[in-house]
Amino acid sequence: MSKFGNALREARKRKELYLKDVASFMNWSVAYLSDIERGNRKPPAKKNIERLCVFLGMGQEEMLNNAGADRGYIELNLKMLNPVKTKTALSFAQKIEHLNDTEVQEIDAILQKSHVSKAHRRKPGKGGDGLWL
Repeated sequence: MSKFGNALREARKRKELYLKDVASFMNWSVAYLSDIERGNRKPPAKKNIERLCVFLGMGQEEMLNNAGADRGYIELNLKMLNPVKTKTALSFAQKIEHLNDTEVQEIDAILQKSHVSKAHRRKPGKGGDGLWL
């Protein structure tokens, strides 16, 4: 079973929903949703994962990361980034395999610090679950 499928099934069961309840909300067949949960199909597109997470009341970041791990790649909408961020994202994607573990851990520490500091600046009840890259 996939990481994404496991997490989806657990969230659905925590909400005491049947496959048909979630499938109906997403306009999917029960068979399609069941296949996703069992890992027989790849996770859906990012926009559908975000919609699922809202419906199930779960964090988007973890689910998007699970989907990326299952697929072996991630989605990033470059249209939403300014030119500096686009250049940096593309450079990172091309060079990550050549970085050593210490360099990656340093970059991750910067990203985690940035995520936490931005979360503290949000007004209560505002904001989302963070960005997924």
